[in-house]
Amino acid sequence: MGTRKYGRHFVWLILIIMLMAGCTSNSSVNKEGNEGEGSNASMEGHVKVLYEWPQDESLYARIVESFNKEYPNIKLEFIRSQGGDYLNVLVASGEAPDIVTSSPNTPNWIANGLIKELSPYMEADPDVHKELFYEPAYSRHAAADGKIWGLPWQVDPNFVLVYNEAILQQYGITEIPKMNSLAEFGAFLQQFWIVENGQQVMTTILPHETFGALNTLQTYAYLNGATTETFYDPAAKKVNFNDPLIVKALEFLVEFKRTHIDDQRMSKLNATLPEGSSRILSDKAAVDIAITGWVEDWVKQNPNLKFQSMPADSLWLGGSGLNMVASKEDNKAAWIVMKWLTSSNAGAAALTNSNFVSGKVANPVMEEKVGKDPVWQVTHDILTNAKRSHLESWVPVDFSKEFNEKWQEVIYQGTLEPKAFLDHMTTYIQALIDEMK
Repeated sequence: MGTRKYGRHFVWLILIIMLMAGCTSNSSVNKEGNEGEGSNASMEGHVKVLYEWPQDESLYARIVESFNKEYPNIKLEFIRSQGGDYLNVLVASGEAPDIVTSSPNTPNWIANGLIKELSPYMEADPDVHKELFYEPAYSRHAAADGKIWGLPWQVDPNFVLVYNEAILQQYGITEIPKMNSLAEFGAFLQQFWIVENGQQVMTTILPHETFGALNTLQTYAYLNGATTETFYDPAAKKVNFNDPLIVKALEFLVEFKRTHIDDQRMSKLNATLPEGSSRILSDKAAVDIAITGWVEDWVKQNPNLKFQSMPADSLWLGGSGLNMVASKEDNKAAWIVMKWLTSSNAGAAALTNSNFVSGKVANPVMEEKVGKDPVWQVTHDILTNAKRSHLESWVPVDFSKEFNEKWQEVIYQGTLEPKAFLDHMTTYIQALIDEMK
């Protein structure tokens, strides 16, 4: 009997150990399969992220909810920029965030010591490396000396060409032609700029208004054979905005507008559109361009709309990266947030489920969408075909105010010719760069 009694106690002991092991396992992995209340619950902190774009509050709520499933004791707070160089404002007031989304200010932030070089963090954390990201998106954050100052987060594949199939067929066009030059692109668009009895009855995209002045110039200069270094050579610290390839692109934009786009006729046409609509949705534009989230919405509203990528030579990647702010004391939780947002499947899913594109190549949610959604198939085409030499300008000074003001004189007032404008901007920007030496 003594032996049987000892055996029963032994069995009960084994069962208790198994149950305890099961409880421990369940506390480490939540329902989504993410580490949560176990190994990550001991990580505490408060991380503030200053953002300018995307301006989608529901996205940030989704991010916080998903992040806290894995890191329940790290408070993640998103702060919206109030415009201008708001990072400088917060730093000066002693309210600096821990992370900031990249913007055209990034080279200035580097020069002024406002953000941290990330190379030491990446060397200490082999899970974060350049192969995780779309190469052009990653390269945006590499300075000429090879130092890494940011990581890709939300990527804009620029751009999707949207066209109204019914309108094209009305004019005897059954497919979009190959367009490998400014001349070919312009020839395709101009056949849809139609005026009847003094009224504008059909249009396309407005080439001179392609998501902002600098984005416009970049897109068509790339189509004309320019590269990022045509604008600015970081090794020589030399500005070349008046390079003939760029001048010709701007001359194309100005000539197209002067020949085909009358502002008064356009105002009258736009006034006839239903409230909340647009020319492409109201069958008043044969062609338009968009980013991924817009295309998803447009094709739901107008079944005649089809889409493909813009001409290959024009493609480039924009978007928002993330930088770590240098003015803060070392916050270990900040790298955890940076890594999760940019390099984890859960972080990528939070973006992709909101119709934004993650800079992370391996993204199960993206792969699922690409497999069944033609819009995301085109998005993937742009991501994979955009050239390493086609990036947003990395000029290390802020010239946007002068550029945008003079752009108005060139495009809308006609008081400044393209070559004169680009000569002026080359001199203006070069002077700012020389002051930094």
